[in-house]
Amino acid sequence: MQRKKVAIIGANGFIGLAVCKELSKQGYEVIGFVRKKKSEFYSFYKALNIKTIEVGDLETIKKIELKGNKFNFVINLAARAHITKKLSNEGESFIKKLSNIEKNLVHSFDTKNVKLIQLSSAKVKLNKKNSFISDNDLVYTKAKLASEKIIKNNFKKYIILRPPLIYGPNVKANFLSLMKLVEKGIPLPFKNLENSRSYLYLENLVDLILKIIKEDKFLNKYYYVSDGTDVSTKYLTDLIAKYLSKKPIYFGVNKNLLKFLANVVNKKNLLYKVIGDFKVQNNKIIEDIGWYPRYNLELGIKNTCFWYKTMFKIHN
Repeated sequence: MQRKKVAIIGANGFIGLAVCKELSKQGYEVIGFVRKKKSEFYSFYKALNIKTIEVGDLETIKKIELKGNKFNFVINLAARAHITKKLSNEGESFIKKLSNIEKNLVHSFDTKNVKLIQLSSAKVKLNKKNSFISDNDLVYTKAKLASEKIIKNNFKKYIILRPPLIYGPNVKANFLSLMKLVEKGIPLPFKNLENSRSYLYLENLVDLILKIIKEDKFLNKYYYVSDGTDVSTKYLTDLIAKYLSKKPIYFGVNKNLLKFLANVVNKKNLLYKVIGDFKVQNNKIIEDIGWYPRYNLELGIKNTCFWYKTMFKIHN
């Protein structure tokens, strides 16, 4: 029987690598679409017998070279993770540039027959009424919604996933920075913090993607998805400290003072990620698809901390 073929756009990313690995193990023929073929992950793909196709910058309009491949599925994980103030100032022109990724998919793939998983963001819930939200995030959410619209208007079979912050082995950016602060014993201003936020463990996302493909759950809808547990930033930090075998150090700071300082140094968005509430529910995806998170948040943090200690050679 001929193996089903999966195109993974953004295969070199934190999520892309995990999805490539699991689908390849499950017997799918995986082809990774990468910005540069000769990257640090070349040996990773070679070991798994995964072919790659170099596509360059997908934020410019182009026809993606499929090299004669006919795909059953496309998983779009390509996205710009961080928007600088300089880029957000470009406004609508930059939003159009970001959504060129999806326009290129429409130009290149068989939109009538291929089934597509679009990874969006739970940040589309954000709006101008929230005083924490920066202009950068507003541009980001508008770009995500514009990208979703392109998918909805062109692909006959799709599903859109809207996760909150995703963590797991090989995580980068703010989550990795928090782990480093805890590991180094840096005091953190979380003593009296009682916010509530959702997170998504990488392996839960991979498990969901596999279920969608295996069970043909392309329902032409969007779904929020998380680990199913909302926790405070302090509780999250406590878990990280526990599995890094560290004693966290906290101090209390007045929220209004933090807001003032964040405005002064133009870090309003970062402050929101630390002390703000941001929750999403799995109700809709449970009802329609029957998916429940396989791993709870504590196990996800434990596995992520094990990776961290191995990667950075931490000995307790």
